[in-house]
Amino acid sequence: MRTLFLLLSFMLSLVLTAQPAQNEYRWGMAYLRSEQYTEAVKSLTKAAEKGNPAAAVQLGMLYHQGRGVEQNDERAVEYYGRAAQKGDAKGQYLLANMMQMGIGTPKDPAAAAFYYAKAARQGNVEAQRELAEMLYRGNGVQRDRKEAARWYAELAARPDSNALFMLGGMYEYGDGVKKDSLRSAAYYQQAARLGHSQAMLALGYHYAATRPDSAEYWYQKAADLQLPEAQYNLALLYFSRGNVAQGLPFLEAAARLHYAEAENNLGNLYAEGRYVAKDPVRAFQLYKRAAEQRLPEAQNNCGNMLEAGEGTAANPASALEYYARAAAQNYAEAQYNLARLYATGTGTAQDWQKAATWFERAAQQGKPEAQYNIGILYLRGQGVTADAAKAYHYLRLAAQSSSPVAAAARALLH
Repeated sequence: MRTLFLLLSFMLSLVLTAQPAQNEYRWGMAYLRSEQYTEAVKSLTKAAEKGNPAAAVQLGMLYHQGRGVEQNDERAVEYYGRAAQKGDAKGQYLLANMMQMGIGTPKDPAAAAFYYAKAARQGNVEAQRELAEMLYRGNGVQRDRKEAARWYAELAARPDSNALFMLGGMYEYGDGVKKDSLRSAAYYQQAARLGHSQAMLALGYHYAATRPDSAEYWYQKAADLQLPEAQYNLALLYFSRGNVAQGLPFLEAAARLHYAEAENNLGNLYAEGRYVAKDPVRAFQLYKRAAEQRLPEAQNNCGNMLEAGEGTAANPASALEYYARAAAQNYAEAQYNLARLYATGTGTAQDWQKAATWFERAAQQGKPEAQYNIGILYLRGQGVTADAAKAYHYLRLAAQSSSPVAAAARALLH
């Protein structure tokens, strides 16, 4: 009997303690809704001090936003932590978010993942999204594509367009799941129907080889949402059909949105005067914009125009810099051009060793002119140690090509 009495007394004390906390929380929320932030802070603080986790969450948000109190992220983290320790999913999510970004507390991706997981298991959608992304990327946790797919699947059932898109990609490439082209397309279609532009683009790629009309449909849907990659692919599709009038506006639209491949290809048209009035200045401007996005083909094109003084003042030193940027990205044409400038001492001091290095790199990628030149250098021992076997190897490759240097290479071999 005494045990029962003590138990009832304890339960009654919990009710009596919780009731005032709940009342203070309600008053705090009422003040919050009427934007009386100072009064809201007072009531919510009382509720939080009495152990109300929802009040602690709201108080943390007010400290983070600086409403009703001086902005203080450390205090925000403190209150989120209180709520999180009591199992509040929103508190766990907000605490994880602060830890992930290093706001009000040292950056700690592993701890962030821990609290995201706690909130995610309670059904917090934002936490599920963050946890899936961390597992997929391996940020703060060991990368686990299979577990990421499980969380994406849970989100997709809501449905969540980005989760559907991610699952589409994972099934397309067999990334954490068994490769399945049909399931991939089905997920992309669900995401696309929810307005996900990248999923529309993915469907365009999916159908490009087998169902060009379907590809066109999805490229167009994504292009209507101002996705430049879709506009660019739609342009290429129309150009491939010989429909320049329909394709050119999409190429221009993608270039206006600074899609590097579109800028470079439109630059080619202006440089050649193909389908548009020839305009080398405009071509160089487009190449330069694409080059700033590290597109190696555009960097090489900038080098060509600077070397020749077309569309801009001639500047061999700048040409060499552009060639070097593209060459560092393993772009064979730029490697050959860079080698040329070192060999001739154009825009830089003549350097046969560097010339040989870049000729050989381009030659290894199948550039016949580079194969011919490095063959000559190995034959002469210029910039490299003379090596008849290597000279023969590269000259033979050049001789077998359809390049203008083929005849000269054959003549040397015989």
